[in-house]
Amino acid sequence: MEQAIKNIHQRFTKLYIVALSAVALLSVVGQVLIQIALNEQSTDATVVNLAGRQRMLSQRICKNALLLTYKIKPENKQKQHKELAKSILSWKQVHLGLQSNYLDSVGAKTANSVATVNLFKIIEPHFIAIYESANWLIDTTYAPTNNEGIAKLDTILAHERAFLEGMNNIVFQYDKEAREHVATLKNIELLLLCLTLLILIIEGLLIFRPAVKKLKQTMQQLIASETNANAINHELNLANINLKKTELELIKATNERHEQQMSEQKIRASSLLKGQESERKRIAREMHDGIGQMLTALKLNIESISALQLDYRNKILLEDIRQLVGKTIAETRTIAFDLMPTVLNDFGIVSALKQLADQATRSSGAVVSFAGGNTFDRLDKHVEIGLYRIAQEAINNAVKYAQAKEITISLSLKGNYLYLTISDDGKGFDLKKIFSNLAEKKFNRGIHNMQERTNLLDGEFKLTSAEGKGTKILSKIPVKYQQI
Repeated sequence: MEQAIKNIHQRFTKLYIVALSAVALLSVVGQVLIQIALNEQSTDATVVNLAGRQRMLSQRICKNALLLTYKIKPENKQKQHKELAKSILSWKQVHLGLQSNYLDSVGAKTANSVATVNLFKIIEPHFIAIYESANWLIDTTYAPTNNEGIAKLDTILAHERAFLEGMNNIVFQYDKEAREHVATLKNIELLLLCLTLLILIIEGLLIFRPAVKKLKQTMQQLIASETNANAINHELNLANINLKKTELELIKATNERHEQQMSEQKIRASSLLKGQESERKRIAREMHDGIGQMLTALKLNIESISALQLDYRNKILLEDIRQLVGKTIAETRTIAFDLMPTVLNDFGIVSALKQLADQATRSSGAVVSFAGGNTFDRLDKHVEIGLYRIAQEAINNAVKYAQAKEITISLSLKGNYLYLTISDDGKGFDLKKIFSNLAEKKFNRGIHNMQERTNLLDGEFKLTSAEGKGTKILSKIPVKYQQI
């Protein structure tokens, strides 16, 4: 019995493989032909479009050349001069591309027929005449309106109509050849369809019909053993149900453990950041109240020293000490502000971001601006500190790594979410390359810090950048107001 089933299986397997291979082969061939035709159709459409555009460009060249030869304002002549140079360059590139069967501007290859090549030969003298005359106007500063300029204009106008008619013929020829390609594809597809249907009919008569008869005989033999198989399947189903139940319980326990670990990790990270912020606040207060006060007293003592009784060398030395103490006080204030700005605790995140933008503008050389911001109640202090640190890190990256000249900070409230956006006009970067480049390790750490702070506030972090197109950072955070 088993040997008979095995023989039947082998026989029908071979027949099915042959039948399905024939259908698959026809399907693959049809798909390849369709893809080739689609590519050719796309190329044909591009070529027809560019060929039609040549007519528009030739008319624009005539218009600009005509305007250059009239007495108009110098600034307008300069504009017309630039437009003519731009039009003639594009016109020439497309013309040469169509003739050479490759269009650099769109990266498309063409295959000109003999008829198309002959049509290009007909318009070639007109193209050269228009091109040389227009180039003369371009090479002559603001195209004087003398007799020679008028003669060049007449040459352009004389050849423009013939060029347009020739380009019309070329466009029609391209369109005709495109329709011929489509007609050829339709014939091939129809032939493949007929072959496929024929193969399916043959398969039905020689393979599937005998197979049905043989299967009926085999099914009668298999029904006898079905009862025993059902009993075995019932036992297997019970075992499978128990196995799935155990599997679900294991997955549930694993998920709960994973969630617990993530929650514990989030709590540890949050506690660490809170400790860092507390330490920042303490150091900033000590610098302001301790070192800052001592430096201020030192500055007052130095300023109280009379320079009248000192010689020239000591006067210079005293002035250097005064400047050094002043710079030290300013640097101390900057460090204290970076550690924990008092305006953040006193007036909230909006005022703190405005002050951060002003200070970054003064210290970095870049123009940092704060674009608006909703008027809302004081936020939870952890939310305000998190938003401030994200903006601070983003500005530091933009100035230090992206060499940005303009940076914009935006904070807005929409529904139950805060949107903090920091965008710059820096050199940008490739997101894939930047994370694989060991030289950018510090930069990656800054991105990681911003993302981690956003996650700790139950928010969403998004980074958008491209080489030469700047960078945009967005943190979407649920609103949490300060408890009174």
